[in-house]
Amino acid sequence: MTFKNLKNNFIKTLKHLYAEHECESIFYILAEHVFKSTKSEIHLNFNNNIPIEKLLDFNNCLSELKQSKPIQYVIGESSFFDLNFIVNENVLIPRQETEELVNLIINDKLNSKSRLKILDIGTGSGCIAISLSTNISKAEVFACDISEKALEVAKNNAVRNNCNVSFFKLDIANCENYKVNEKFDIIVSNPPYVIKYQTSAMQKNVLDYEPHIALFAPDDSPLFFYDKILQFAEKYLVSGGWIYFEINEIYHSQIEELISKFNYKNIEIVKDINDKFRMAKAQKNG
Repeated sequence: MTFKNLKNNFIKTLKHLYAEHECESIFYILAEHVFKSTKSEIHLNFNNNIPIEKLLDFNNCLSELKQSKPIQYVIGESSFFDLNFIVNENVLIPRQETEELVNLIINDKLNSKSRLKILDIGTGSGCIAISLSTNISKAEVFACDISEKALEVAKNNAVRNNCNVSFFKLDIANCENYKVNEKFDIIVSNPPYVIKYQTSAMQKNVLDYEPHIALFAPDDSPLFFYDKILQFAEKYLVSGGWIYFEINEIYHSQIEELISKFNYKNIEIVKDINDKFRMAKAQKNG
């Protein structure tokens, strides 16, 4: 079988799950991973026959994709902010909106003359913490998560990206008696913010494979985790420090109102590249 035949068969197999342009994109992600070749190299060899052992590997991965398993989980990695991250079903797949959150912080703090202590709450794969550590030279970055399995992934990602981040376990929902031996200049979080009625609009591969503990907020308290993080920040964010959130666009007004009830100024709800309210930032008074 040639690469041309393989691509046509791949799109035909998955077209009931994805649009054709998505199938093509997924094909090249998988082909580059399995064949250890760039997209250009695959094109140059488009009409050449594929070694049988590599073809078997590719088809095994295709079988997983047919079950709606995300391509990132199939190949075990995902790119984020020009870095490469290990991902599995214990962590969310990094997304474009979160890249925009990281970029917002970097643009705000890149030229900071003082050393910054940054805490990422609910770090998952570590993509936020590691990207900030890599791109802000004077940052000392800490990251926490409730999941020990997620922290294991994050620690491996820090090693993979030659990055120094201090990780610790923290249940932000029940941390009233937890003591952290640091105060932070920046606290950032992409907390669980999806509520159950939104599941009808979500893709099957997200619902079936990504960790629900990292996705869903309580239906009767959709801002639960934001409130808990803001309570935590009362004690551990320095005066004049900044808090950054990724947010659910349908609650942007309520999140702004919630932040205003705490001790903050310069509250800003920020739109993403798709003109949706997806980020919030604010500065602690003092």
